[in-house]
Amino acid sequence: HFDVSIATVSPGVLWVLPASGLTAVGDVGGPFSPASIVYTLTNAGGSSLDWTAGAAESWLSLDATSGTLAAGATTNITVSINAMADSLAAGSYRDTLVFSNTSFSETPHSRAITLEVAPVDIRLVGAGSNGQFQITLLGQPLQTYVLEASTNLVDWSGIVTNTTDAG
Repeated sequence: HFDVSIATVSPGVLWVLPASGLTAVGDVGGPFSPASIVYTLTNAGGSSLDWTAGAAESWLSLDATSGTLAAGATTNITVSINAMADSLAAGSYRDTLVFSNTSFSETPHSRAITLEVAPVDIRLVGAGSNGQFQITLLGQPLQTYVLEASTNLVDWSGIVTNTTDAG
């Protein structure tokens, strides 16, 4: 007579929080807000798993794109709008961030990333006969803008700095 015990270990299961994506906004040339989001990856299963994360667009950066999670372990991944976004023209840009459990067959987790790049609207209002004029700038709420001048188009000096209202 002998005893037999059978132990079963559940496969690694990847959870990704938050369930929401990221929508960032800003003017042509940046900055964009919010500039990043942190996702927490958790292995909710009974054995370790390998994971990958990725996005297609060059204006997105991830601080890690792969790793291994022990059973019950977590890790944080920061996804950021990077300096490449500063060169984008006005418009809406989209990408899908994908987190995959590469150790076990599981539907990948995807998060929508949206970047709204607004044009900066500068208007010359009422140029007078005395050479004076008024400039109106319509920009993103609570952003600081600097009006610069140059005599040679190489060297620029700030002549006025202003922050827009809350909107």
